[in-house]
Amino acid sequence: MTEGKRARIQRAFLVLLGMVLIFAGPTYVVLLIDMVGVPFPFTIITGGILFLIGLFIVFRLIKTGEIK
Repeated sequence: MTEGKRARIQRAFLVLLGMVLIFAGPTYVVLLIDMVGVPFPFTIITGGILFLIGLFIVFRLIKTGEIK
């Protein structure tokens, strides 16, 4: 695999990961954790942390010029 192709795959993976964390983190992951029986405040904190990680990934990709 060439270096350019590897970079494109890595960039696509990071964009998808960031979007999943932004949209699914605060909704579906919180729902699944709540169904397991974890107390509500911990589920909300977990959703917020996943949301912030997703935002960090996307903003970092934008800042470095990987995505526009």
